[in-house]
Amino acid sequence: MGVEIEIEGGPQGTTPNITEDVRTVPRGLYMTQDSPAIYIAGFDTIGSFGFVDRVIKSAFTAAPVQLALLDPTDVPVGIANDATFIYVLCRTAALGTSVTRILKADFLTQTRVVAGDPPIHTPNQIPIVDGTDLVFCATDNVTTDQRCCKLDLIGFAAFTSVLNASPTVTANQPVLDTVNGKYWVPSVTHPLAGNCAPAMMSVDRATFLWDVTGCGIFANVTRVTPITLGLGLDNCLTDGGNIYIASPNVVPSMIASVPVPSLIGGISTSLPGTSQIPAPGCMNQDAQDSAFMYISDNGSPVTVWKYRKSNLNIGGSHTLPAGANNSNYVLVDTPNQFVYTLTISGVARLVRSGFGLF
Repeated sequence: MGVEIEIEGGPQGTTPNITEDVRTVPRGLYMTQDSPAIYIAGFDTIGSFGFVDRVIKSAFTAAPVQLALLDPTDVPVGIANDATFIYVLCRTAALGTSVTRILKADFLTQTRVVAGDPPIHTPNQIPIVDGTDLVFCATDNVTTDQRCCKLDLIGFAAFTSVLNASPTVTANQPVLDTVNGKYWVPSVTHPLAGNCAPAMMSVDRATFLWDVTGCGIFANVTRVTPITLGLGLDNCLTDGGNIYIASPNVVPSMIASVPVPSLIGGISTSLPGTSQIPAPGCMNQDAQDSAFMYISDNGSPVTVWKYRKSNLNIGGSHTLPAGANNSNYVLVDTPNQFVYTLTISGVARLVRSGFGLF
């Protein structure tokens, strides 16, 4: 009988998981997971078709099953799933928005729906499933302003969207906050004038309207102060109490922890915690557990950094095997004590690293 130890930020077990496996997933771009599998969306530039690969976790090194999307010209920009279906958000050949639904039970049956254009034009990356809705951001077909959009997953036909009233906003993927009833949307690159940068935007989950907060002419942004994060935020994640945001637009790159209450209702003046980080490759909502968040850099090979949420101190790091360069997504599988990193430079690789390696 082994000696039971506690793995910080993960479950208890007899020994820490220090295993690591690498498999190629040619031209994979985005991923999502459920208990048995990883689903990877990508676009085959040689055969010119979008696809989803299914990698069974218990047979990680076995060849994945690949399913070509119904419309070969659809280019995936994100993927999500619920108990029954996989949803692939795509940019169409006409630069519009489509969603393809794949039945998990047979990993074969597909249904495709296209958003009305106008008003919904090109989708931004990475949708989220919120109950019976698929939520994502997209550009408006007339202006360069942004819309928050949702697709009703019951009828799988009706799109709803709301235009952000702030000019020249560039919205990244929304992050679901069930505790505070918000979709948080970081403002990526817009040149916020009047000392309004950096900023965070939000959509009310119940009314599906952009929150009116206001910083100068930017009616739907909350100024995050006092953080020196440059003109734009990159990705973010939340645990309901804090929002953790990163910016690659300054040297050195920074990460900040901002209390959610300070972001609700206007200008955030609560002093956040900050920490220097390597230039982030990705930071996403799925890359966290109760105590830690995992942020990858864009090294050659990639290093994944484990940050303690309570104080933003580094709790560990792990450099991936040679050839795993330029990360695009990170997933944390707490029950099985693995961090999955998708790298996309050269031949795309999916690396499964045990918690004990960090």
